[in-house]
Amino acid sequence: MRRFIWVLALAGLGLASCSKEKLDFDMAQDIRLSPGATLPLVNARLTLGDLVQPDDSLLQVDTSNALRIYYREDSLFSFGLASLLAVPDQEVAAFQMSPVIPSIRLSQQLQTTSNAELEGILFDSGNIIVNLSRNIPAAQDIDLKLTLHNGTQNGSVFSSTFGLAAGQRNAVDTASLSGLNIDLSDGGTSHNKIDLEVSYPNAGNLTPADSLNLQLNFEQVAIQEVNGYFGKRTVKAPNGAFDLGVNGIDQFADGLFLTEPNFTLTAHNGLGVPFDLSTFFTGINRENDKVKLGAPTFSINAPSTAGNVVVSNFSLQANNSNIVDFLANIPQRILYSGYGEINPRGPAGPANFISQNSQLWLDLEIDLPLKLRAENIPLEQTISDFSLDADNPEFLQSAELFFRTTNSIPLDLNVAITFRDSVSGDSLTGFQMDVMRAADVDANGRATNTRTTDASYAFTGTELEALNQSNQIEIKAVVNTANAGAQEVKLYAENFLEMRIAASTEVNINPTDL
Repeated sequence: MRRFIWVLALAGLGLASCSKEKLDFDMAQDIRLSPGATLPLVNARLTLGDLVQPDDSLLQVDTSNALRIYYREDSLFSFGLASLLAVPDQEVAAFQMSPVIPSIRLSQQLQTTSNAELEGILFDSGNIIVNLSRNIPAAQDIDLKLTLHNGTQNGSVFSSTFGLAAGQRNAVDTASLSGLNIDLSDGGTSHNKIDLEVSYPNAGNLTPADSLNLQLNFEQVAIQEVNGYFGKRTVKAPNGAFDLGVNGIDQFADGLFLTEPNFTLTAHNGLGVPFDLSTFFTGINRENDKVKLGAPTFSINAPSTAGNVVVSNFSLQANNSNIVDFLANIPQRILYSGYGEINPRGPAGPANFISQNSQLWLDLEIDLPLKLRAENIPLEQTISDFSLDADNPEFLQSAELFFRTTNSIPLDLNVAITFRDSVSGDSLTGFQMDVMRAADVDANGRATNTRTTDASYAFTGTELEALNQSNQIEIKAVVNTANAGAQEVKLYAENFLEMRIAASTEVNINPTDL
């Protein structure tokens, strides 16, 4: 893209070495005019398709031969089980056991970080920690059996035995939660319910007056699968940033309006949870100016079956966002953030479900056809090494520059050239001209013809004296689409620019002066 920008600028200047094969603004750094000759300076042709490089993944030519900028960012951000739901370390039960009561059966509530109403859960890992204590050491071994009546492990109702050895007052024992599947719904009538029972397979020599303290904890829990209602709430997406990386387009920081831009957000949802997603983009240009992109809420459907992924698409365009103004800032870096509201319509619909490996992720495609309006886009460049290549520049009587451009590029280019003394900073002389006139376009903005523009400028008298004292050229160009920027145009690979530039000089030499 940078070469395209400088080609347009150089079209206005028209000053380059005759050895240059392509118009490149950065090449025009050392210009000398030799008096006493009419010389061609530039004879070049460039099509916009020449600007597309094989290794350039941004500037592309589509199937209609139109130019477009394309950028893709996969997995812009994602949501998974860990960001939606967790089971924290918790005390499940604490009570006293007495041999008078051979078993105690309790209905306890499983706690979650989001107060989700769970119907079922399958644990990937974690531990059941049982703490046993009494005031005096046990005279004989004491055994307790924990049964989770609504939980199965390895195909059987979960049960595990814990013990306090003779002579001990305290004991800590552990059982694994891995593979434990608990029906928390009590047959569809409740949620988060744990149906547990503690009994004495062996009460030792406990008397009716004896008691045994028991505390039951779940710790370091990891979920493999879970279902239920996860609540109506918001979850934050991680912040991030990426470089748009369109080299050179930053030179058009004022007045360039891409009229058919498209940001496509594609959500891949493997979570059994409906989402309303809000995204926020902030574009930062090379001057550190920031413009925010206001994006509507994006509704994401949920799969009905575990293991499936539902794809939802949403586009940000000129008719539903401020994307035209956002891109007119020519962002070089884009910051993004977002949040999702899960179950935005409340508990209506099927139960939520999620597994350890399921995920919702968001991809971003930026597709920018070079269909545009240009309104007084300024381009500036200074050539710092300029001189008249003459042994006796005082003999120079006249100098004239001739420009001829033939183009099918639908852009106007007006150029003002000023010759300066870099020491004093004074503007010594200069001129302004329309170097390129836009080709006509059809209703779709495509050029329908070529246009030839001839222009010239002659330096005489005091201007030549000023030219001789100059060592610097300042170029200021203004780019417009037709009708002062009101015309919408589209750039195609076949659009071309031919430029021919010549210089003619005359000297007035009196033999007596030699």
